[in-house]
Amino acid sequence: MALIMALVPLISIFISSALLGTRLNVLGISGALIAFAGLLEMLTKGQPETLFHQGINRGDGIALFAAVIYAFYCILVKKWPMKIKTLQSVYVQGLFAVLMLLPMLFTSERIELTTDSIPMIAYAGVFASVFVPICWLKAIGEIGAGRAAMFMNLMPVITALIAVYTLGENLAHYHYIGGLMVLIGVALSRTKFGKKIEKNPEILNGCRAS
Repeated sequence: MALIMALVPLISIFISSALLGTRLNVLGISGALIAFAGLLEMLTKGQPETLFHQGINRGDGIALFAAVIYAFYCILVKKWPMKIKTLQSVYVQGLFAVLMLLPMLFTSERIELTTDSIPMIAYAGVFASVFVPICWLKAIGEIGAGRAAMFMNLMPVITALIAVYTLGENLAHYHYIGGLMVLIGVALSRTKFGKKIEKNPEILNGCRAS
């Protein structure tokens, strides 16, 4: 699932080129590919060949469909800016999410509110569902969906670092190799050539899409 969602930056680059007329940036594509390879190294624990043995199932297809839809969402937010404020947009999304999830809360036998689960629910409800979407929408408005999507590749790297300091887990060699590749990929995707931008500022504006 995480590996397929890592395709969002690559998918966004090509969709952005088709819908927004963004020029395909060699460094941007190279950075996305290197970051994806780094994630592949981390998520397969240094054994990417295991993916070929596992094969592709229905769940992979659904995840890939979700990745494409999310990439389109990032692009369309840039193509058709909403005339409402970011906070209002997040409020509407949260409201519909609550309305759709309430039936599951009251009908599912597996969902149970406990003293242990309430802090996690509060964290997901405040930070993950309000604070993060606000920052994400503002980032798309500032640097474009394509460049913003590249930072999604940092999530496994940051997760590994948090696990080290909070859970006391040890990093393996594939964490270092894959994490370094992700950082290099994200850095490449953010690289600009000063002379080209100075002569043609429209190139910079065109690169601000995912």
